[in-house]
Amino acid sequence: MRDVVFVPYSEQNEYHNLLTAALADHDVQTHKGTTRAGFGSREELLGLLFPLVRFAFDPEVDIDIVHVVWTGPLFLQAGYTPSKTVNRALSIVRGTILILNAYVLRLFGIRIVWTVHNKYNHEKDHVTINLAVNKLFATACDALTVECEHAKTIVSDAFGVQAGKISVIPEGNYIDAYPNDVTRGEARKRLGLPSDATVIVNFGRIRPYKGVPQLVKAYKTVRTVDSHLLIAGSPMDEEIRQDVLRRTNMEPDITSDLQFIPNDEVQLYMNAADIVALPYRDILTSGSALLAASFGRPVVAPAMGCVPAVVQREGGLLYDSEDADELEDALQNGLKSDNLDAIGVDNRRRAESLSWSDVAEQTAELYDAVTRA
Repeated sequence: MRDVVFVPYSEQNEYHNLLTAALADHDVQTHKGTTRAGFGSREELLGLLFPLVRFAFDPEVDIDIVHVVWTGPLFLQAGYTPSKTVNRALSIVRGTILILNAYVLRLFGIRIVWTVHNKYNHEKDHVTINLAVNKLFATACDALTVECEHAKTIVSDAFGVQAGKISVIPEGNYIDAYPNDVTRGEARKRLGLPSDATVIVNFGRIRPYKGVPQLVKAYKTVRTVDSHLLIAGSPMDEEIRQDVLRRTNMEPDITSDLQFIPNDEVQLYMNAADIVALPYRDILTSGSALLAASFGRPVVAPAMGCVPAVVQREGGLLYDSEDADELEDALQNGLKSDNLDAIGVDNRRRAESLSWSDVAEQTAELYDAVTRA
């Protein structure tokens, strides 16, 4: 039995829940690691000074491996104080503490695996610091994992680590993660969408890197008399909320549903969609693309990172993100397509091939390899 702590673990993230549940069938006991840090309590102080080492001293668990799934929450201080200079200095200090923690863990014989989802944080806060810490942390780790071969090349180049240290382990599908028993007609009725329109849905937490303003602008250029755009998700902050509303409020064929979407309602938005549009400005891996594929939906997205490994390339729905007109062309291709159902079926078939059992088996084999080394 291997004891593994996941840092940071979020029960709101189905990726964490599904992977840890599947690992239980492969003789792996998983534990939830927090990133709480500060001066308000003993736990927060431990999180500040010993973000990784503290797991070595848990009296109830003999940890074999620390599996890091995001580094940013362990050291980046983007909005901790009103001063960018102070936040930058705090990020450097905490980044240094993180690296020292990694090497101390190795002295105790505890291995470190890092699943790299992005080169740096999505908001690009303190990018230079983020990249520098990530490079040093990658060197300190026993193994890294990424979700596709293209990401392996990107991470190897960005962090200066040998490709042999990086394992490709794809993300599993979300077919059984959410209810899926509502028809398209029922979903559209409940969401107040036209029953006979070609509906484009943008789904997920609204953050700058997800390109919602660019999507709205492109849609306004290519929309048809029977198309409809739905923006669904909780904005990152009030400024983004107001920006989305300003761009969409007077548009009868654009609906803004700016709220947190609970898990049992995800199916409404996926099943209401003819197309799921994810116009990322920068991305390495996309759980949203895999979610859409799991519901059998065509996806408009840039052909970057691991997106082409997850969704169907045919039909002109993937585009070159460096060209502003490409998003418009991809949306237009989708609105004109008579092949959306077939593309969705192909996406679903790809999602079905990505089982959490296989992901867990590959992950458990990696755990065995690093603990034997």
